Amino acid sequence: MTGPRRWWWRVGGGVLAFAGIEAALAVIHGQADELRLALVVALVVCASGLLVDASPVQPAVWTGHADREDGLARVDPHTASYLRILESHLSAREVDSGLRGRLRELTDQTLRARHDLTVGDPRAEDLLGEELCQVLNGAPTRLHPDQIERCVKRIEEL
Repeated sequence: MTGPRRWWWRVGGGVLAFAGIEAALAVIHGQADELRLALVVALVVCASGLLVDASPVQPAVWTGHADREDGLARVDPHTASYLRILESHLSAREVDSGLRGRLRELTDQTLRARHDLTVGDPRAEDLLGEELCQVLNGAPTRLHPDQIERCVKRIEEL
């Protein structure tokens, strides 16, 4: 609505408000000065109308679809990379060596930092355990999420 038409709706609302207040006063057997009541209603209608007209806020228009926020956008790049590799491994049709390679890199970094060993070192086999050695040195296989969790925990415990 624009211009005078908007004000006609406001005048109509003011008249309805005045009539409603008069009806409420009649129900409770109250008395009011009609002139003062009419002036107060007119003041409230005009002030609210001017406030609405003067505000620069435009009504919200919902035309486009909001893109869902990608869960990986809130994490650091390394974590996002690890999550992509895990999701790729779990949803892939064919088994690839991406997850095994990443687990091997993590294990190698941890062994070098904490024990000054590498994954290929025979002394590291005792530290790694049987399951993690099979995953790192065997042929790439599809790992179950529980098996992945056990391998990661073992790497953290090194």
